[in-house]
Amino acid sequence: MPDKNIVETPAEEMPATEPAPQDLSPEEVEALFDAAESDEDHGMSAMEAFDQDNEDAPPPPEDSGMQALAPILAEDESEEKLPLPPYTATTGAPLFSEDAFKAPGDFENTPVPAPPDHPGLPPNPNLVDTLVSPAALKQLWQRAEMLQERVYQEINNLDRARALLDQIQAARNYLMAGRDNYEEAERALNEVTYMLEFNKRVHKWSYTVGKKLLLYEIAWAVLLGAAMFVVPWFLRQFAPFFGYVNDNSAGLQSVQWLIDGFKSMFWGGLGGVTGAMYALWRHIAEKQDFDKQYSIWYITNPLMGIALGVFVYLVMQAGLISMTGANLQVVQTSIPTFVLAWLSGFQQNVAYDIVRRLLKVFQIERDEPPPPPAPVTQP
Repeated sequence: MPDKNIVETPAEEMPATEPAPQDLSPEEVEALFDAAESDEDHGMSAMEAFDQDNEDAPPPPEDSGMQALAPILAEDESEEKLPLPPYTATTGAPLFSEDAFKAPGDFENTPVPAPPDHPGLPPNPNLVDTLVSPAALKQLWQRAEMLQERVYQEINNLDRARALLDQIQAARNYLMAGRDNYEEAERALNEVTYMLEFNKRVHKWSYTVGKKLLLYEIAWAVLLGAAMFVVPWFLRQFAPFFGYVNDNSAGLQSVQWLIDGFKSMFWGGLGGVTGAMYALWRHIAEKQDFDKQYSIWYITNPLMGIALGVFVYLVMQAGLISMTGANLQVVQTSIPTFVLAWLSGFQQNVAYDIVRRLLKVFQIERDEPPPPPAPVTQP
């Protein structure tokens, strides 16, 4: 039944150009929405296309923690380890030789000739009975006992006493093995006798010559220490009369340059005194092998230190001249020069190494002769 409340519009009032609206079917509405979604870009279409293209590509390798997809080197190349440089490649050239690190007064004893080889000839029984009598064997045995008592009383070094007692034991074993070994036993006891007599001389020289040398070194130390303060004052007072000026910028004509030269000389002498006193202590107290034949070394060591101190100062100044050019400025501190001067006096091999380096600087390379021509072979 039609609704009475609905007011119908007359047909003549509706516009003729617009058709009447019609309801759309569900299929038409779905097709309309699909077309709108296909025309609209949400910003992910490019990534979706990239994912679709790479669906068949192999997955990337797992990350091992270094954020790298592949090793820097190939597997066959990474297995081969390159050789490392030697440890000497990281160390510079040594400043001094091994001799410079030795203790002062480390004298090289005269090489002792080796004992002659045993001829290995069988002894003549008749001569052995004639020359080696029972009294001689008994006397040699008593000598071994006497030397053993002397070792107990005179040797105060355990290692040295053990070595001497081993020699005495070897001599007794030779005697108990038979009179044919008389010479071997006597030689072993002769070495023990020499060492005991030398030890007695060392004690005597230590209390006579050693004390005099010690007083000599102390006198040099006092003299050089006093000169360290007196000479600079004297130079400041009287050096200007000889053309020197009290201006550090005057270079070689400054009083300070002259004072530093004398101080370097004194420090070298103190190094020589220290080295001589150390050598005295080492050979008298520690090693107990002091020999008065080396007294001249102890006497000249302070003098050598003074001369080497001057040499070191000149070498250092020559190096400064080469670095600063013609205008030489007095260095604000001369402590490195004084230290090197003291070391040169303490161990003279330090100065000898400096001399070797200077000689290498002025060394002239010789032209090597050309190699001889190759021999021509006849066809």
